[in-house]
Amino acid sequence: MPNTVRKNNVQKIYTDLKTQILSGDLQHDERLVETSIAKSYDASRLHAKEAFRMLETERLVKHIPNRGFIVRGITTDMLDEIVEIRQALEKVIFKELILSASNEELEGLTKLAKRFEVFVANDMFDDARHELDELYNRIYSLSKYKRIIKILNQYADYIDLVRNLTIKNKEELQEGVQNLNDLVKAINHRDIDEMERQLELRHRHLKD
Repeated sequence: MPNTVRKNNVQKIYTDLKTQILSGDLQHDERLVETSIAKSYDASRLHAKEAFRMLETERLVKHIPNRGFIVRGITTDMLDEIVEIRQALEKVIFKELILSASNEELEGLTKLAKRFEVFVANDMFDDARHELDELYNRIYSLSKYKRIIKILNQYADYIDLVRNLTIKNKEELQEGVQNLNDLVKAINHRDIDEMERQLELRHRHLKD
């Protein structure tokens, strides 16, 4: 079987199972059966097992002798750890942005933040989410730290999960809008200390 087919099979199984675990469709201690999963994707057992190993590296599943791969599920400690990792890496990215981005590039971030605020105010939450993603994509695209960006993108699904779990009402969403505006303002003023303070507030909100 060509290598591209193997890679596509493994990636598809991995992505689908990860989505099901993060959404709760696959529950803690549920067993992943290689044969049935491989058959459902018209793939080999080796492809399924490789996908399971990828999930194992993210601590979403675990291997138990004589039982196979078991879903671990999502724990609060795991999500808190991911938020901490994201905060530490984004401090590096945002500091570089303050030091090297042009005024025009920073003004573009302000426009995206304002559009996000308008969408939230008008209960256009799908558009607001898209605008927030676009803001972060713009920030990441300006960075020279491509390895760090790759790591941050790997955690994107987890951050979405944290965001969905922590934002329970519009008032909390409005607090997030204000924090984002303050964060972008600090970046525009090239104020590293204030940027770090706002970033810590933003991630503390995710953890609380």
